[in-house]
Amino acid sequence: MHAPLRKFATASARLPSVLQIKSTALYLNFIPACTVNHSKNRVSTLLTDASMSRPSYIKSRLNSFRFAFNGLSAVFRFEPNMRLHVLSSIVVLGMAYGFDVTRMEWCLLILCIGMVWVAEIFNTSIETLTNLVSPEHNPLAGKTKDLAAGAVLMAAITAAVVGLFIFIPYWVGYVNTEL
Repeated sequence: MHAPLRKFATASARLPSVLQIKSTALYLNFIPACTVNHSKNRVSTLLTDASMSRPSYIKSRLNSFRFAFNGLSAVFRFEPNMRLHVLSSIVVLGMAYGFDVTRMEWCLLILCIGMVWVAEIFNTSIETLTNLVSPEHNPLAGKTKDLAAGAVLMAAITAAVVGLFIFIPYWVGYVNTEL
């Protein structure tokens, strides 16, 4: 290998990878731009400040909400378990309306429904990230997915127990008045 090429290969081996440059640039709010100077066998990285093109605070917040609603839309469209949670939520809310539950019971029911939905959304995000990081079979990836699914199950069981505590007296009262 020629001396200038060996020098270039050694120097380029010490350079950060493109992923490191991009992630560092995103963290520091810089836009990376790499240039190669072939006459001197050098790669130089030029980081330019992107603060001039940064959107306003309000626009950034609106974008954050848009991304959040995109995530909610994705979980409702593509996750079959979330559809079951929505269906059970509709049934619970219908029973709560029909039995004219107290405000405190409404609060508990809505809190439990939200807890199950949030657990399902976290489960979906953990499973998606695990699939991205470990596309092949890996026991630790499987354990991670099982733990996330177990959290959803625990939230659903807790919500069901709270629902039974609330609705059993109403069901008993309804059956006693109908018989």
